[in-house]
Amino acid sequence: MRERLLSLLLRTKRPPLAVGIICGALCIAAEVLLSLFLERLTSGDFLGGIYLLGVLLVSVVWGLGLGLGTLVGSAVAFNYFNLRPRGASRTGRAGCGPRSRSSFSWGSRSARSRRWCAH
Repeated sequence: MRERLLSLLLRTKRPPLAVGIICGALCIAAEVLLSLFLERLTSGDFLGGIYLLGVLLVSVVWGLGLGLGTLVGSAVAFNYFNLRPRGASRTGRAGCGPRSRSSFSWGSRSARSRRWCAH
């Protein structure tokens, strides 16, 4: 009985790589949706930890290579959806004026900054 349980937990063969890529993408999508939902309910200081859950799952099942790919995808998603442009705050739209520091130093605002300032 004990050996059978261990054989179920310790696989010798990994699932196909395509399934791992799909699982990583679905994990990132679920993490984004969960973090956007929780950001409305809480202060949002802990949201970075949510993005590690998918990385952990993919790394355990598919190994280091796909885990690093999921890590990069999760970091990009976290940066895009959860970090605000420089100078912006939660309550106001600091940094959205025509002479704001971010638009002045870079020449023109990025699409993400324009989207943030438009809301």
